[in-house]
Amino acid sequence: GKRAYLRKMKSHEGENIFESDWDVLVILDACRPDLPREVSTEYPYLGELDTRHSVGTATMHWMEQTFSEAPESELQNTVYVCGNPFSGHLLDGNQFQHLEDVWKWGWSEESGTVLPRPITDAAISLARDEEPERLLVHYMQPHTPFVTSSESPKLTLENFDGSGSRPLDDWEMIEMCERSEEEVWEDYLENLRHVLDDVELLQENVDGDRIVVTSDHGNAVGERGLYGHPGGISIPALYEVPWCETDAKDSGSHQPSEYRPEEQSEDIESKLDALGYR
Repeated sequence: GKRAYLRKMKSHEGENIFESDWDVLVILDACRPDLPREVSTEYPYLGELDTRHSVGTATMHWMEQTFSEAPESELQNTVYVCGNPFSGHLLDGNQFQHLEDVWKWGWSEESGTVLPRPITDAAISLARDEEPERLLVHYMQPHTPFVTSSESPKLTLENFDGSGSRPLDDWEMIEMCERSEEEVWEDYLENLRHVLDDVELLQENVDGDRIVVTSDHGNAVGERGLYGHPGGISIPALYEVPWCETDAKDSGSHQPSEYRPEEQSEDIESKLDALGYR
């Protein structure tokens, strides 16, 4: 079952994010270290680009390993703003000072994902209201679908976790010779720019002596003939992640829009129940 699968996955030793010192930690989902390196001159606020080994090679695995190993007292001082729907399967909000599942109300049907802005707005609001010791902000980009590309197949909440039938993603389209590696890489890079613009806004509107920008796992682009991040495989392309340290100061320049829509009532909750997300 799932436990055996996760044991099999733990074939490399990564470093748990809670072993490091940070006030704000930003997860860019499925981001290889060479991606931000390619745009580092455009985003000088990222500072030095280092790499680390993640505890996972896919989000589900990363969440399982990260939060089960973190000290309870640390989690009680952590506000986690999460765009990735796997939190609905794996996490209990009571573990945290506050868990904000932005995907529950911020999923964009049009883009087939959670866009950066609702995550940024929720994170800024919660940072100001809750003043957490640790703020963890999990964006969906640069993970597929690529929001700026018309070629990129969209996801739905129904098929996000792979249980429903879903369209091929861009990485699978390379394998099927329906898209070129060059094209997909450009879209992947553009998807990173799309989220880094928002991370910059976040950095200017929260306080923290140490803000880290990293990822939950990497993504293969042809290494050993692999694309994307298939489960059960442990290679550096999948567990090497960027690690950028900088600082943050709340300038008060951004007034986040009211991040929790009032209509987040029965209809959304019942839809999530039907999908097994609660």
